[in-house]
Amino acid sequence: IAKSIMVMHQGRTLIQGSPEEVRGNREVQEAYLGE
Repeated sequence: IAKSIMVMHQGRTLIQGSPEEVRGNREVQEAYLGE
């Protein structure tokens, strides 16, 4: 299990942080889940 995650989308970093921070990030949700 990761302690830190970096999410990239279209060549840029959206967020880097804990799994909880990444899971709750609206930009990540929109980019990957379409929500």
